[in-house]
Amino acid sequence: MKSIIATALFSIITQLLAAQATCRNVIIVTIDGVRWQEVYQGAQYHELTHCTTQLPAQLYWDSSITVRRKLLMPFVWGSIQHQGQLWGNRGLGNYMQVKNKVKLSYTGYNEMLTGKADNTILTNKPKLNKHKTVLEYLHQLPAFNDSVAIFASWSRFHHILRTQVSNLYVNAGNEATNAPTHTQPSMQAPHSHNKVYSKHTTHTTRNEVLTYLAAIKHMAAAHPKVLYIGFGQADEYAHNKDYTQYLNSIHTVDSLVAQLWGIIQCNTYYKHNTVLIITTDHGRGSSSHNWHKHGMLVSGSNHTWLASIGNCILPTGERVTSPITYTAQVASTIAQLLGTSYMANNAYSSSIVPQLLGR
Repeated sequence: MKSIIATALFSIITQLLAAQATCRNVIIVTIDGVRWQEVYQGAQYHELTHCTTQLPAQLYWDSSITVRRKLLMPFVWGSIQHQGQLWGNRGLGNYMQVKNKVKLSYTGYNEMLTGKADNTILTNKPKLNKHKTVLEYLHQLPAFNDSVAIFASWSRFHHILRTQVSNLYVNAGNEATNAPTHTQPSMQAPHSHNKVYSKHTTHTTRNEVLTYLAAIKHMAAAHPKVLYIGFGQADEYAHNKDYTQYLNSIHTVDSLVAQLWGIIQCNTYYKHNTVLIITTDHGRGSSSHNWHKHGMLVSGSNHTWLASIGNCILPTGERVTSPITYTAQVASTIAQLLGTSYMANNAYSSSIVPQLLGR
């Protein structure tokens, strides 16, 4: 009888502790235009056959999906798989997608950060967003005022986040980062240039490492409770039909996120009370002929994914067969993880916190 009572008490206490679990900080990392196929299946054979050299195959190919996805993203499949959750593996019947019909970067980030798909946004042009994002909402709360920071490789984040009216701390595009010119070898930019010139737009995208270095420098100095890091080079390389650099960019970001998670674990301010969310703004074409494209008429462009790790996150690994999750749910998820609520006028804006925390 005593053992039964003790077991019951232990179960009740465990549930109460889980219910009281909170996270003081949320860090959001986005990797622009990365397909679920590369995240969950690794490098794709037919796309590799179009590469001009054998190097990407030597680096990232293996006949086993389990092996090659870990070759491409060792942190995701070495740490998050065992300590966190992964959403959007369509091979397992788990679906995540954007609801907006245009399926471009601006529309994807707007949906992700406002909780609402806006089909009146038709391009990536530099137009001030008419919607308040969850980051602006949090910034206006006393508990988070001056504790929200955004670092992004794509300059368009100034428009998406309404910098002119929101007063958010945003460093994006080719803005000076004050990052050190000489860094440890593992943190140096993989290319001699700091920008990727896109063939499909008129803007440039800052090198991922420079964006990362600026973010962690601010993180160490200011300890923001909400930090957003937006990486953009993978999408640019994909549009340039450069599958080699597309893979390299994914691999580089995985390495940077691993370093970021290491910093979190070594910092008393962030350790044990921080959740890390990694996701993307849109998918891409599903075949070897259109993998580099995305948009309204390209099948697969709406497919997205999400990974999360942190003190509150139930370590269930890959999720299988569940109702469709929408990128629009990310906004309210960020807010609820921080103990507040953010609901946009959208049927799919409810958070996924109950699933993440196992409640």
